[in-house]
Amino acid sequence: LIPEGVDTTRDSQGFLMNRQKSTSCLNLTSETSNTYGVDLGSTSTFAAGEAFSITFWAKPRDITANRVMGFDGDDYLQFKDTNEFRIKANDVIDDLTINDPSSWTADEWVHISIVRNTSNLVTLYVNGTAQTDTETADEAFDYRYIGGLSSDKFRGQLDGFLIYDDELLAAEVLRNYNATKGNHRN
Repeated sequence: LIPEGVDTTRDSQGFLMNRQKSTSCLNLTSETSNTYGVDLGSTSTFAAGEAFSITFWAKPRDITANRVMGFDGDDYLQFKDTNEFRIKANDVIDDLTINDPSSWTADEWVHISIVRNTSNLVTLYVNGTAQTDTETADEAFDYRYIGGLSSDKFRGQLDGFLIYDDELLAAEVLRNYNATKGNHRN
C-alpha cells in the first residue's frame, strides 16, 4: 500500500523531494578528461538550399571552442565562446552572435536550436528565443558525429538531440523548449 499523497515527487511521509529529475543525458566527459561522442555510422548531408533544424539541450563544461556535432574538422556546430555559436560548412564559417551572453554559461543547461530555411537563412534560438543575428549559410552541411568528432569532442552533457529535415517555425522551437525545460533545471 502507498500512503496517501506519495508519488514520484514526494517521499514516504508525503514531503516534497528536492532532488532534480534525471534526464538520462549523454555524459560526454569522464572524470579523467577522456571525451566521448556518438558515431551515427555513416555521413548524412543537408544539401545547399535544403531546410533543416537541429535542436538539443547542452550543459557544456566550458564554452570556448566546444564542438557539438559535425563531420571531422570540415563541418561542425560549436559553442565558439560566451557570445557566439559557430557553424562551419565546406570551410565557410558563420558565427551567430547571441543577444544575451548570460543565457549560456559553463555547467548550466541551455536549449539550442539551429534552423535553416530554404532561402539558406540560419536562425539561432537560445532557450526558445530567436536571436537577432542571422546568417546566410548556403553550403552543404555534413554530419556523422553527435557530441564529438574524431578530432574535437564535446565536453559536457547533451540531451534531447533532434534533427529535422525541415524548417521549424518559431512556435515549434518554443514548444520543444517549454515541453522539456522542467527536466533541465540548473
